[in-house]
Amino acid sequence: MTPEILAQLAPTGVLRAGINLSNFLLVTGRSPEGEPEGVSPAWPAPSPTGSACRCST
Repeated sequence: MTPEILAQLAPTGVLRAGINLSNFLLVTGRSPEGEPEGVSPAWPAPSPTGSACRCST
């Protein structure tokens, strides 16, 4: 990914994502820990420091 694209998507260096948990096509259930499961929750995977993905070049 180019620096220009990163600057447009995440100008502060953090890309935040939200999930509509009521869309049953993308969120199929919950794990034993209570986390959402399915296509949408699998992307992006949570970072080790929290739910935000840090962007870098």
